[in-house]
Amino acid sequence: FCTGEATIVNVTRAITVNEESICNATGVTFVELLAGYEVLAFVSNSNLTFGQCLSTANIDALLAPTAIQNTTWSAVFPEDTDETELAVFLPQPNTITYALLDNEVNGFGFRSDARTLADDAAVLSAVAETSGALGIVRLASIPDDADVNVLEVRNNEINQCIAPDSDSISDGAYAVGTPLYSYIN
Repeated sequence: FCTGEATIVNVTRAITVNEESICNATGVTFVELLAGYEVLAFVSNSNLTFGQCLSTANIDALLAPTAIQNTTWSAVFPEDTDETELAVFLPQPNTITYALLDNEVNGFGFRSDARTLADDAAVLSAVAETSGALGIVRLASIPDDADVNVLEVRNNEINQCIAPDSDSISDGAYAVGTPLYSYIN
């Protein structure tokens, strides 16, 4: 972009100081637009009443490669004593959702028994139909009538569980997402 090879670029981070210096050196002027946010949403089967707020440790215990031994929700949430089996549904590896999730989870990749589905609609459907299911989708893909629980995520800085919505995303309270920028030359 800063070499003048593109007129418009869409990215998931702000331009760096180094990139801006290259633009200045090559005479490329640009306008930065915050186009919106790509936000991860953790969803569970609507029959689950526990685990409605996920901490970083919970997310790792559910999704990290080392989490394979956690086959029930009670392994992560001891207050769940009914031994509900855990089923995990993920987005495709070539999506921004998958990349964002990988940045949130310790280790490389995810638990080996997680199922990767074709798109957000397939993940939402699988979670709705599978007792004990956890899925990860883009917040914008969840219809109002979806038969899933949208889980909150604990913000350690303010020690509160935060639901993903436009206010919590724009003010940074819900931090499981990324801004989407457009740069126009």
